[in-house]
Amino acid sequence: MDAFYGGALADAIVATVQHPPLAPGATRTVRPGLMTAGDLAGYQAISRAPTDVQYRGYEVFGMGPPSSGGSTVGEALNILEGFDLGSLPRAQALYLMLEASKLAFADRNQFLGDPDFVNVPIQGLLSDAYAAQRRALIGATAIRVPVAPGDPGPFNVPSSTTHLTVSDRFGNVVSYTFTIEQIGGSGMVVPGHGFLLNNELTDFNFVPGTANSPAGGKRPRSSMSPTIVFKDGRPILISGELCLGQLQRRGSLSEIPPPPRPSLPSSARPSERSWKPSEKASALHPRSGPRRESSSYREVWSSLPPSPCGAAAAARWSRNRWPSPP
Repeated sequence: MDAFYGGALADAIVATVQHPPLAPGATRTVRPGLMTAGDLAGYQAISRAPTDVQYRGYEVFGMGPPSSGGSTVGEALNILEGFDLGSLPRAQALYLMLEASKLAFADRNQFLGDPDFVNVPIQGLLSDAYAAQRRALIGATAIRVPVAPGDPGPFNVPSSTTHLTVSDRFGNVVSYTFTIEQIGGSGMVVPGHGFLLNNELTDFNFVPGTANSPAGGKRPRSSMSPTIVFKDGRPILISGELCLGQLQRRGSLSEIPPPPRPSLPSSARPSERSWKPSEKASALHPRSGPRRESSSYREVWSSLPPSPCGAAAAARWSRNRWPSPP
């Protein structure tokens, strides 16, 4: 690459731009460019994350911004996924493809640019909920052009939650979710220590008299869902955001071999006062304490003390006697 952006080849490129070659007898005025050898030498190829959508069981990656290809194709696919294209006549299927493309290109023209200079709402543009909103605009007659862009902003929820799914050769199985609520949490960094404080109190319903209304010493409701799925007495799937759509569309199973009884890692273990073995399973949830129990498995789940640094929820599987492999 150095031979292209520097040296004799680079000099030839710059000379061509600054002194455009003309065919003999050409009368067209061609303006010279301003590119310099320094422009070429200073050019950097940037590694950017691709776009990523799920379409009818396939995972589709594309070019991320500033290219608009990946997001536009991805949005159109998300819109089309709501139609049973295979059962439709060819003309009707093509009509839906054209309408979905119209909507996706309207958003492309409004929102896509260089992410180093503009805020591209890529998560919102590629969200299923936003696709459903745009899909509802497609009817029996073609959408009139120019098509107005939508508003992906409400669907462009920034990431502020981390999930870890861990298993080891001894059979420790942990599904752990940690959040500071919104991006940047409360916006306050502890001086000299470099970590953010959360704003989890926004999880309360500030209307008085509800189950989740704020009160002294009360912990707000959470939507975190660390989950372990069993089949025939053995864990087959560990997830932090489990829903039927993911089970059907993603099918990301984590097969766990039969190990000896595991224990909670020391870094995630509550204090000895609250950590008590049990013949029943419940949920590790630091904001609201132990949950529903099942007598099928020996499981140690407990609640961690509340912390201003974030909220966490975890699920762990453990039993004295593991089933033999099939």
